[in-house]
Amino acid sequence: MAGYSVVRGGTIITNDVTRRIIKNGAIVYEDDHILKVGKEEELSKEFEHPDSIIDARRKIIIPGIVQAHTHVMGHLFKGFTEDGAEDAFYKVCLPMEDYITREDAYWLSLVGCIEAVKFGTTMINDIFHYADVTAGVVEKVGIRGVIEQKVFDVKSLGKIGDMDYSRDIDAGMRRLKLNEELIRKWNGSSNGRIRCWVGNHAPDTNSPELLSAGRELADRYGVGIHIHVAQSTREVRYVKKEYGKTSVEFLNSLGFLRDDVVCAHLSFADPKDIAMLEASGAGMAHCPVIMGKFGSFPRIAEFLNSKVTIGLGSDWVSLNPWEDMRAAIEITRSIAKNISLQNAQRAFELATLGSAKLLKADQQVGSIEQGKKADIVIVDPNRPNLVPMRDVLQSLVYNMTGNEVETVICDGKPVVSNFRMVNVDEDSAIRRAQEVAERIWTESGVHQSPT
Repeated sequence: MAGYSVVRGGTIITNDVTRRIIKNGAIVYEDDHILKVGKEEELSKEFEHPDSIIDARRKIIIPGIVQAHTHVMGHLFKGFTEDGAEDAFYKVCLPMEDYITREDAYWLSLVGCIEAVKFGTTMINDIFHYADVTAGVVEKVGIRGVIEQKVFDVKSLGKIGDMDYSRDIDAGMRRLKLNEELIRKWNGSSNGRIRCWVGNHAPDTNSPELLSAGRELADRYGVGIHIHVAQSTREVRYVKKEYGKTSVEFLNSLGFLRDDVVCAHLSFADPKDIAMLEASGAGMAHCPVIMGKFGSFPRIAEFLNSKVTIGLGSDWVSLNPWEDMRAAIEITRSIAKNISLQNAQRAFELATLGSAKLLKADQQVGSIEQGKKADIVIVDPNRPNLVPMRDVLQSLVYNMTGNEVETVICDGKPVVSNFRMVNVDEDSAIRRAQEVAERIWTESGVHQSPT
């Protein structure tokens, strides 16, 4: 048998249905899919002459991480929201978005994707401006992405911090048309690595007409919807005042919520909302680090005990899924006063199979199994923060920084090799993103660039 590759000698966290961990394991893959997973000793006899071999001895092999909610351009706002929380988000970050150009979007998206993939992420679900630019970057970097255009019909996102929700319906419909063009051009491209959904931004920034139009667009193309729901006090206050409902109730009353909808945050969802989400099949993209910083954590114990599908995301500013796994455990335990509610295994599952299920991709990614896509991450555990190592998965979840990711393979092709990006010049990208950010900070008047 020829035309296949082998990753051999490592400890494999398969994340399969039995949650097998295989020491001295091997993965055989051909083109974009996995042929077999098992003990190296056994597979070496069956697959004697591979085209290529990756030596993973003394390494740990995990499935690629799937991020259920991202804004890869959001590192532009590092240092602005962490201590300012909701006010900074509405009064600093949203106004700053007006100063981002298409060229800026390329460099900001590129560095965001680099950050994500170098921490072991192989799939993102990203909603922001200039989504077609982000789709092109995802294609170039070599990872998977579900991409949505940021659709809204308030006249200015920068003014809703002052509760100014005046609308321009025509502008909203033009943004939705851009989303449709994104779907027509990019959905299913790059061997299926890139998919495109509808990106109605939030129930307060979208009128009922625009939400219904977004639902119709998703139905017409057979794609999902990615939306922020119950994410802030401003949003829930506006929706309650305008429609007399919670954000979840409002969306449900429009027939918007179905099993193809990913709701980011749900920080202010109440028990009745959780029941509605269960009934509709809509899922939750839980972003514990950013919500912990905002001080508005969802009823996570109730969500975890519900039938709502949950995945993990980083949102923006930082795209480190290991921090989110730890926060998903530690903050949950603290607020629920229940240590047994969350653990390393469950957090890792949320960051892989949970997110994949949300994105209708769990038959392809989220675990290392025969027939699934060859999305494979190799971790070098020979670091002081990871030794001594007793339980492999617990050691990674509780102690990894993300900088231990040595190799990333997505769709059977190397994306990171020996800790460096394969398809892009990361040093140039970092330099250009810094220049872009400094210009935007200066032009927007929120921060003078350093001298």
